[in-house]
This record gives sequence, C-alpha cells and structure tokens, in this order.
Amino acid sequence: LAEMWVDPKRAVVMRMKTYTKESGSYLVNFYYTSHPYNLPDRMIVEFDVKGSKIPQKIAGGEFNSKEKELLFKDSKGKVIVIYSNYKVTTTPK
Repeated sequence: LAEMWVDPKRAVVMRMKTYTKESGSYLVNFYYTSHPYNLPDRMIVEFDVKGSKIPQKIAGGEFNSKEKELLFKDSKGKVIVIYSNYKVTTTPK
C-alpha cells in the first residue's frame, strides 16, 4: 500500500509513503530543481523497520548462532540520496 503526494502543476511526485506487512514503513521526500526532465536532485528516505526480521547474512550477525534471522526492536533510519551530473539518453526515432 502506498500514498503519493503529487504536484499537479509540475506533474511530479513530491512525497511517497509505503506500508508493508512485514518490512515496516518508508517515507520518501523528493526535491527538485529546474531540471529540463523534471528529475529530482535529492531524495530523503526515512524508514521504520521495527519488528522486522532480516537474515543474519545481510545484517552482518553471528553466523554460528541458532537464530537465522535478527529481529529489530527499534530500527529507524534516514538515507539521503543526491543526484548530480544527469545524463539523459533518448531512443533514436
């Protein structure tokens, strides 16, 4: 399930929030400058994966433990992605 906030004048997604049964929720905010193709130059992803299970191999846990998954009790985080030097290619007609 996802909610999207769209700027109708510029026809761009400004914010998106997704909800999952097993992986928590994610909030993504998109920031735009005057790019000719309306592409974002920055995006901030905030997440809360409280109660989610992640395989130890991915999470970097102890491998000789009897548990094969790690359960996160409180796992909030933020990732900032900055885009620059876009190269937009077009398909020849």
